[in-house]
Amino acid sequence: MTENPQKASLGPLLNNRSYDKLKWVATIVLPGLAALYLGLSQIWGFPYTEEIAATITVINTFLGILLGVSSRNYNNSESRYDGNLTVVHTPEGESPDFVLALNSDDAMNVIPQKNEVIFKVTVR
Repeated sequence: MTENPQKASLGPLLNNRSYDKLKWVATIVLPGLAALYLGLSQIWGFPYTEEIAATITVINTFLGILLGVSSRNYNNSESRYDGNLTVVHTPEGESPDFVLALNSDDAMNVIPQKNEVIFKVTVR
């Protein structure tokens, strides 16, 4: 009998700050730069119009792939949770108990700076 090993969950490739900066570059800066060069080259006759625009597009495509992989890994990992909310079943008729645990000691300092907090819910 052959066992199928579970696929290991990879963490995010980029931290939040790097991800946000690269996303800004990929969604705002590079498309704007390509459009700017294309437009100005038509007006002023700049050289290598297609080559430069294509180079920017290829770089932007690579960044899009990198951002997509990082986003997928993050969403499939435990890194996206700030903590765990465990629902503990009690005898019938009683309300369940809830146990809230943060993922790190630093979470108490970081959570007040967030707009939202995400907990993984487990039931016992």
